[in-house]
Amino acid sequence: MDNPLDERESGQKLTIEVLTGQKNGQKFLQVTDDAKGMTEDQAAEAMILALSHKGKGKIGHFGMGMKTACSNLGQHFEIVTCVLEAEKATKIVYDEDAFLKKNKWEIELEEVEKPFDHGTMITITKPKTNFYAGVKDTMLKKFGKLFKHFVASGEVEIIVNGDMVEPYVPDTIKEYDTEIKFDLNGKIVRGWASLAKQGSMKGAYGFDLIRQNRVIKEHMKIGFPEGAGYSRIVGELHLDDFPVTNNKTDFRVDTDEWNELNSKLKELLVDLSRESRKMANPVRR
Repeated sequence: MDNPLDERESGQKLTIEVLTGQKNGQKFLQVTDDAKGMTEDQAAEAMILALSHKGKGKIGHFGMGMKTACSNLGQHFEIVTCVLEAEKATKIVYDEDAFLKKNKWEIELEEVEKPFDHGTMITITKPKTNFYAGVKDTMLKKFGKLFKHFVASGEVEIIVNGDMVEPYVPDTIKEYDTEIKFDLNGKIVRGWASLAKQGSMKGAYGFDLIRQNRVIKEHMKIGFPEGAGYSRIVGELHLDDFPVTNNKTDFRVDTDEWNELNSKLKELLVDLSRESRKMANPVRR
């Protein structure tokens, strides 16, 4: 789903539709978008591991996302993609059993009729993970968090089995809403912090860490320690210039710069931390 966000048509609303269910006794997961799509050459390159032409300002980075996501979710997937100018679409079929028999990373591209004007459709079958009955609600909630800025802007709509994804909006005590913006060694850190109206005893507090408007890591305890006394602290940090791990599920936290970030945030959160502790341990009269 990150790829169409990177390749959406300028000035046009992007629609990403996710379907999950069962057809002909086979469970499936399908993601369709109306982004720019791929030419035949681009589709071929998209299947090459660790090849990426994406530069700064894009969510994609390492050239691993689509291949690893699809193959982790299922043993079989099909990709159909086309650009507006093309007369035909390109189809790619990956089957894990066939691949293992061949023991060679070689994928055939097939020319097919265009099912849409432009965009990409990926269908995953033979699931390796559980496409359980409640997965629709799980995805609606998760996508509302990960892609909240895209959906809230009106630039993108995400539909899961017919229902629209709604952007997540935290319920905070407005008087504590605090803007965060500073420069750390030439890298801009921006965002906000506040206190939630209700603390979380399940760890659902802390910062959402964001890169290029996409939430990378949720509920990160940075600038304050983990514990019941801090369970009201919430916020988000946009860290576009900070490096992420290869699978883009976290930021690199093993650097001196990350330690500096933690120290700076600790200074900025002194008042919020104090108020959060007070609310967790009210004085009884």
